[in-house]
Amino acid sequence: MTFRISLVQPKFNVLEEHLYAISDPASSRYGQHLSKEHVEELTAPSPDALTAVNDWLFSHGFDVNKLTRSVPKDWVKIKTTVQKAEQMFNTVSGQCEWMFMNILYPPSPKTYHTWKLFKTNESLIRTTKWSVPDFLDPHIDLVHPTTMFRSIQPQASTFRWSTKAPGKAVVMKIPSPVSLAVDPSCNNTITPTCILQLYNATQYKVQAADKGNKIAIASYLGQFSLSKLFTHFDIHLYIHQGTLRMLPTCNTSINF
Repeated sequence: MTFRISLVQPKFNVLEEHLYAISDPASSRYGQHLSKEHVEELTAPSPDALTAVNDWLFSHGFDVNKLTRSVPKDWVKIKTTVQKAEQMFNTVSGQCEWMFMNILYPPSPKTYHTWKLFKTNESLIRTTKWSVPDFLDPHIDLVHPTTMFRSIQPQASTFRWSTKAPGKAVVMKIPSPVSLAVDPSCNNTITPTCILQLYNATQYKVQAADKGNKIAIASYLGQFSLSKLFTHFDIHLYIHQGTLRMLPTCNTSINF
C-alpha cells in the first residue's frame, strides 16, 4: 500500500496572513504575490520534525534518502505492506458503524480491513483507529489512508452561459499600490481584458519568446483545451504569433 504522511507546517499561520494581505484591495500589499521559494519556506516542516520522522521511518527499514517528498518536504510518501503499516501506526479495528458500508471480513485486533461502499461497490482498505509514538505527535498532522472512508469520485463540470454583452459603465478605481483601473463589467463577466487589468498587465509586451516561453493549460474532470480559443483569447499577448504549438498531452487528456 501507498501511504502519505503530512508533517506539521509551523509557519502556516504566517502564510495565511500573507495571503489575506495580498488579496485585500485595501491592503498596502495588495497584488504583491509571494514567490514560489517564499511559499515553500513558509510550508516547510521544522528541522526537528524532519529529523524525528526520518529516524522513525529509518527504524522501520526505510531508506529516507530515496523516499518521495514534496518540494518543501511537508509530505512524504512511503510504500509498504499492510502488516508493516499495522506495526507503524498501531492500528486497532472496531465494529463497523457506518450505515453505507459493510465490512467484508470479521474484525480482529490491530489490523486494517477491507470495507465495501454500497453505493459504488468500491472496496477500501482502512482502519478505525491509529496512532504514532508520542514523540511524533507534535510533528505529524495526518496519515492517509487510515480512518477517512470518503470515496473521492469525479464530478461533472457545471457551466453557466450568458447571452448578455459585458456592461458598459464608468471605470472604477480599485485601491492598490499601482492604482489599478478595472472595468466594472468584470464583476459579472471575466474576459482576457479583465484579467490583464486585475493583474496590472495591460501594457505587458512579450520579452523572452526566443527563450522558450510556455503556457500550461490545466484540464480537470473531462475538460479539454480547444486550439481555436488560443486565437480567440489573444494568446499572442504572451507568446509571439507563429510560435504557438500544441505539446503532447498526458494522463489521457484530449486537445482539439
